[in-house]
Amino acid sequence: MLNRQILICALLTSVMINNAWALPTTYYDIDFSSPTHTPGLSPMANGDSDTPSEVVFGEPLVQSNSPLDGNALKFNTLGNKGSFYYDQIELDLGFQSDRYTVSFDFYAENFANNNSANQFTLLFDTPQVRNVYFESTGNITAESYGTYIKNTIGKFDNNQALNMLIDIDLIGNTWDFYIDHSKVFSDSFSPSDPDIESMRFSFGNKSSIDDPSYFDSVFIDNLRVTNGITAVPEPATLGLLGLGIIALAFRRRKV
Repeated sequence: MLNRQILICALLTSVMINNAWALPTTYYDIDFSSPTHTPGLSPMANGDSDTPSEVVFGEPLVQSNSPLDGNALKFNTLGNKGSFYYDQIELDLGFQSDRYTVSFDFYAENFANNNSANQFTLLFDTPQVRNVYFESTGNITAESYGTYIKNTIGKFDNNQALNMLIDIDLIGNTWDFYIDHSKVFSDSFSPSDPDIESMRFSFGNKSSIDDPSYFDSVFIDNLRVTNGITAVPEPATLGLLGLGIIALAFRRRKV
């Protein structure tokens, strides 16, 4: 009887540990402090998991000693040429995943509450685009394609770092928003296709290069894209479980 009890407990522990450490698949894990990226230059963009897939517009630059503890990618539109004055990078997706979880650190400099014509935008290409906006008013808003209704999901300010996480469930047709690890908003996502082809980070607008807005900037770092959120218990929790098994065995032995 004792051996059977111990065996059952051991099997349950094994299942719990295996599930607890079944981490999600990582599609991108981009740290601009890594040797892959050179300060003063645009980020390496070769499609590997530690780089963007492409620099689409402008010249976002890796900046050393950034406000985000180390190197970070700086977006501004100073000196950009062309019809659209954007700094923009793209990450190719299309992994046939049921879920995409995107997280990154964000920092604004001379951007919030300054009547800037710029905005920082996350674009999810489904292929019809679903957008998240960091606006110069200091509001963070989300807009689904075709609705033209912007839902305010949070706020940001100059010289204050924040972490943004967006969890997109393509089966449940939802996207949930977290700011600094607290859930702040949830809504339907409604992709036009079953998958997301790509996502883009963009800063700028369509106005003149002489607009004074081009002296503001934003930074991002620790850009991560996975196929879901998995809660991993603290080691202390697993330790207590093990102590419980030992206590059970000791109690049975005394009886």
